[in-house]
Amino acid sequence: VITNTPTYAVDNNMTATNNSYTAAADSCAGTGGYDILSNYTDNQMRDFEKVLHVVSAGNDGNYTCSPYPISFATVKSGYQSAKNVLTVGAMDQTNYSIANFSSRGPVKDGRLKPEIVASGLNVYSTAHIFRYGFNSGTSMSGPMVAGATTLLNEQYRKSNLGAVPKASLIKALLCNTAEDLGNP
Repeated sequence: VITNTPTYAVDNNMTATNNSYTAAADSCAGTGGYDILSNYTDNQMRDFEKVLHVVSAGNDGNYTCSPYPISFATVKSGYQSAKNVLTVGAMDQTNYSIANFSSRGPVKDGRLKPEIVASGLNVYSTAHIFRYGFNSGTSMSGPMVAGATTLLNEQYRKSNLGAVPKASLIKALLCNTAEDLGNP
């Protein structure tokens, strides 16, 4: 979807994407680095300032990436570490906390990621072969936030004579109205 964003944005007026995948390895070595994919995504978001890429943080929260304690500094490199995307972690709705498997920052340059979390543990969703079932992961929480992004975008358009908001405004609205579940 990110690669095809220029076409989709121009031809279909796309304003949000959901990206529940990574191009990074599943280890601490390359985790959280601002790399060529991060740069590509940020440049694209500058060119298409009304498209917000919502990216799942990853499910490496059970790793220990020294010198950080368990779970920290486990956000993937690439799309997840881009500066302008909205990176989404998973939360456990039962005890109202970050899910233990959910990747979290900081990323290599010190930025805090994910910016937001949503329900990602035991989410009832689509499953293989035309069924439904429970699943867990940031790939469950990312689509929820992408959906909220499109609803905010739609309401903005209704309230502003059809004007399309910048992705940075939608990201700011989501981040600044969320409840802080992190360290005080």
